[in-house]
Amino acid sequence: MYRHQRERHATQAITRDDMRSLVKALRQNNVVWYAPDQNYGHKHSVFAPFFGVLAATNTSASRLARSTGCVVIAFVSKRLPDNRYELKMLPPFENFPSEDPQADATQINAALEKELRSMPEQYLWVHRRFKDRPAGERDLYAR
Repeated sequence: MYRHQRERHATQAITRDDMRSLVKALRQNNVVWYAPDQNYGHKHSVFAPFFGVLAATNTSASRLARSTGCVVIAFVSKRLPDNRYELKMLPPFENFPSEDPQADATQINAALEKELRSMPEQYLWVHRRFKDRPAGERDLYAR
């Protein structure tokens, strides 16, 4: 269902584990939407602050930008009262990617957080952004 809906408005929906197609699309100068704020666990992620809490943040955006030379631009969507969406494109990240994946993840989270502060109810909190914790830190979702 998700793939069908996404492909109504895009050329192709690339699954998160199909990095070969993703890199190919970027090298062909295609626009690719990628969600670095999704928590895919510890592999290929660092802990970067998000609303004052360390959150596992995927480092793929840095690696993809480095390997393909693509420009990384963040955007946020806002659901309007009439059930349409408004998309806000942010300026391209500066000095991105850097040599430090931690700094890159922090820059991504900071840009997203800045936009979400005015509309936190619009964020998809249900995907449990803080489910993976740094060693020794408590589970924020435990009862």
